Amino acid sequence: MDPGPPGYDSRKSASGRWVLVGLLALGGLMAASNLWLQRRQSYRAVEFWGRQQARVIARAAQVSLLVLGRPQAQPPADHSLRVGKDYYPVLLRRQISGAGGLTHLRRALVLDHFYRSLEPVPHAPRWQGALVFSLQDREVVVLLDELLEHVGRRDGLALQVRPVQGRSLLQAVVGEIIGQNPQMRKLWHPEFANSSGEKSRQEDSFPRAKPHDEE
Repeated sequence: MDPGPPGYDSRKSASGRWVLVGLLALGGLMAASNLWLQRRQSYRAVEFWGRQQARVIARAAQVSLLVLGRPQAQPPADHSLRVGKDYYPVLLRRQISGAGGLTHLRRALVLDHFYRSLEPVPHAPRWQGALVFSLQDREVVVLLDELLEHVGRRDGLALQVRPVQGRSLLQAVVGEIIGQNPQMRKLWHPEFANSSGEKSRQEDSFPRAKPHDEE
């Protein structure tokens, strides 16, 4: 057997290889554990939205915010959004892909702990708006109620968002966007309307997020 070059110690070389193998195995185990933990934290939320839909929500390249009118039994002449058997007129649409906090909100929407309960609420809220997530040729709509306390699917099923210290990430991010847009604020909810220029009570109830650039 070739002893190798002068000063070569085959035992040290073998030991180094085993150390490298051990480090690689440990890295693989940690990655698998992290993946398992992420799936465990998002299992029921992903189940609610659907696996492909949850992927679009979390990775969407473009996000729009819609303001909806009152539901109608028949589709209006202009653009509308169908929810269950009803048609909601789209009063306003804004591109918000660059809004502060939106990346965190997208990820939170597919995590279980974002919600107070993963059981759909017994009565669907009155939908006031929607987030539209677009990724390549796929589009997912997340409905929003007027006080930003619930999110829902287009079949009408809804989940209640979990607040933290009385406020939720949904209220922080979307509430800030609405509060900075006078037209959207007036259309969204009566408490957002403020012709005097003072902050409305509804706007004050949302924590401030980072400024964003509108399209």
